[in-house]
Amino acid sequence: MMRFKLFLLIIILTWGVIFNSSGQQSADSTLVRKTVTDFYGWYLSAVKNHKNAEFEPVFTKNSNGKMTLDFSEYFAQLKKYKFSDNLMHAEKSSYNICLDSLAKINDSDFNTRYTDLSDYERINCDFSNYYRWVGGQEPVDAIKISSIKIKTSSFALVEIRNAFYNAEEKVYHLYGTIEVSLIKHQGVWEIDTIKNILK
Repeated sequence: MMRFKLFLLIIILTWGVIFNSSGQQSADSTLVRKTVTDFYGWYLSAVKNHKNAEFEPVFTKNSNGKMTLDFSEYFAQLKKYKFSDNLMHAEKSSYNICLDSLAKINDSDFNTRYTDLSDYERINCDFSNYYRWVGGQEPVDAIKISSIKIKTSSFALVEIRNAFYNAEEKVYHLYGTIEVSLIKHQGVWEIDTIKNILK
């Protein structure tokens, strides 16, 4: 009888752990979904409304009269929409070649000599020709979350698809696949990587 009670107690405790874990996964899944949809809701709106300073750095002059990039508004938005410190650092580093090139250009020359896309490509500063967080050169109308996987208590993967709205057919067409990884940092889910993947 004592063994049966002990066995029953173990089953109840195990079921309680599974139930709590499942409940926590559901709460985490909701928070992860909100983090991703809040970011992409802002990003797609900023692109659509041509708020370039919000979704990419802007060219500016430094104190030496040379060109540089101003990340202040862009990074304020990324922080607001829960980008991790790791992803913010990686994003800033991705502009290093452009920044090195700009440091050699006088602001007066920049406005007269850099007027074509090929000029920007030559100095690796053609980021305005590409929508970084959805991939490609065309803006998208929406995103659709395909799956959310809570891998651990502090790591999640979200798969999303880009969507283009066909006004004639009145339907969204899905294309492209993006994988967003999130980490939980001090109780908050943060976007840690965004990758275009082939499927």
